[in-house]
Amino acid sequence: VQLQNGKNGWQGVSFGGSTVVMSNGTEIGLYNDTDNEWIVKGITGGKVELRHDGSTKLETDSGGVSVTGNVNADGIRLDDNHTVRMGTGGDLEIYHDGSNNLIKASNGYIQHRASAHYLNNADSSNNFIRCENSSGNDLVSLHFNGSKKFETTANGVEVSAGRLDVGSVS
Repeated sequence: VQLQNGKNGWQGVSFGGSTVVMSNGTEIGLYNDTDNEWIVKGITGGKVELRHDGSTKLETDSGGVSVTGNVNADGIRLDDNHTVRMGTGGDLEIYHDGSNNLIKASNGYIQHRASAHYLNNADSSNNFIRCENSSGNDLVSLHFNGSKKFETTANGVEVSAGRLDVGSVS
């Protein structure tokens, strides 16, 4: 460990000659003296920067944290009453209030792309709506208590269970 005095009021403690903890009274950080670059830098009463190969990747600010680059995580967890916003103007929102879930697209429609879509009950034991490709035919079916009651076909629709109640049509 060696105390070093640098330019412009910077002082530091060297560990093995290459990594230095440095400060000038208002800024403090971990500096790579061999490659002449900051690793971590903090400003008193202000931001903290975490750097990789000379580029700031994570920076604190008055609003929270700014990240430059990709974030790889095992998961994202938000408590109730918080919103995830995506897009430059926050055009897509996902929100949960503890009881209800909301997906909101303020700039148009939400497009689903998959070979099949199933809207099920909470434990997936019953279908409500199925949209799928069965034997090369696209179909939509409506279910009641897990039993198919209505299905689109190439010729129109098919109603199951032998009953179709239709009120007056105007």
